Amino acid sequence: MSDKPLNAHQSKPKILRVILDDLIRRSQRTGRPAARDLSGGASLLVVTRDGEARLLVARKGQPLGDVELRTFRALVPDDAVRWPVEGQAVMGSHDAGWTWRVGWKWTEKETPK
Repeated sequence: MSDKPLNAHQSKPKILRVILDDLIRRSQRTGRPAARDLSGGASLLVVTRDGEARLLVARKGQPLGDVELRTFRALVPDDAVRWPVEGQAVMGSHDAGWTWRVGWKWTEKETPK
């Protein structure tokens, strides 16, 4: 094992894994959605219900980046279903601003990676 510290890019997936696992546990425990805003401007929302887990990643003002989407995709089970299948859903208006969203859902018995 190396004594060199992880740079921000290397440690980000590990931190996101901890955050996602915490959101899943909170939602399972309370039966309510669990959310977290991230420093890069994205927000996470996790809902667990009836044996299914859902992760929604959103950002106001600009689309989620390709690297972000690959990073979040790596955190969910391989057979998680993505919504939308391609691209990003956009909600909002010219007055209120726009929000871009992507989500995944999977059966909870499948432990996230």
